[in-house]
Amino acid sequence: MSTPLILGYGNNIMGSGVTITPNQEDPDFPASNLLLDQRQLIWRTLDVAAQREIAIDLGAAQRFSNTMAVAFDVNCRSTGGGIPSLVAYTDATYTVVLVNLGGATAYNFTDPAATTHALNRFAYWTIPAGAATTARYWKFISNGAVAIDAFLSVGKFFMGQGLTLAKNYRYGITYTYVDPTVKRRVPGGSMNVNRLPPYWQVRCDIPRLSRSDSNALRTVVDTVGRAQPLVAIWDYDNDVARKTLYGRLDSNIGFQHVRGDLFDHGPILFEEDI
Repeated sequence: MSTPLILGYGNNIMGSGVTITPNQEDPDFPASNLLLDQRQLIWRTLDVAAQREIAIDLGAAQRFSNTMAVAFDVNCRSTGGGIPSLVAYTDATYTVVLVNLGGATAYNFTDPAATTHALNRFAYWTIPAGAATTARYWKFISNGAVAIDAFLSVGKFFMGQGLTLAKNYRYGITYTYVDPTVKRRVPGGSMNVNRLPPYWQVRCDIPRLSRSDSNALRTVVDTVGRAQPLVAIWDYDNDVARKTLYGRLDSNIGFQHVRGDLFDHGPILFEEDI
């Protein structure tokens, strides 16, 4: 558990007045899908002949501090690395750069299995409090000119508040791969299968948080409840334990006062949205 749990909440991309404009899209997989809540509804390009990008207009200037941005299910595999960038601009012309969050090295572009599949990749950027940015106009940029696949695609965007707790979750975290597919054997003996999309469930407890971290976690819980989307990143430095999921809390969370300024929290049950 080399990296503490990271939580993201309050997705600006889901706000009213947000528009997303690509410089290319497959009409069967339009960029407007990224405004929806289902990750399976993706944006996809028709080719990889040139730089492909998505312009994001948040509808109003937003201040980003202690903020995280995540692009889920990113397929931009290329022989050169295929690292996407996230850039803020001063106005709707998208010509003058306000801040460039760059690609892999500083902002943790993570690729668990680039040579074998294109799913479950995510690009993760952070905007710390010391580099607060107020911006309305953003671009997600990927240069796919030497891409392995015949298209570029993204399943979901998230830009919202980020919280990294000082202490990690307790040992014993469980990851459950849930396959809700329904199987029923018909009278003739053959199997009737209704295949449904699988998803992840994660359960953990977080012990001995300070009062400030406890209050911060309670703010997240108060904000999202069990209805609003949440990003949870478990150990992005660990190839085995790494899970970066978009979903919702699926449990009530208990807060137990241990002593002084220490609090225990749990169980936290998280269920992935697909």
